[in-house]
Amino acid sequence: MSLLAILFQLIIGALIIGLVLWLVQQIPGLVPFANIIRVVAICLFVIYAIYLLYGILGGGPMIHLR
Repeated sequence: MSLLAILFQLIIGALIIGLVLWLVQQIPGLVPFANIIRVVAICLFVIYAIYLLYGILGGGPMIHLR
């Protein structure tokens, strides 16, 4: 996977996470759960980014398909 493709995936992922965080702020009924949703969304994005970047640093993807 090229570096440009990984950068594109990270940008798309950041846009999706930003949209989720924006939607959480717009819905008034989710006030008690808004912090939990924010933390989970950001943690999932960080795990996804580490997974993508591990392929660059480790020399290959973490999951080897046969």
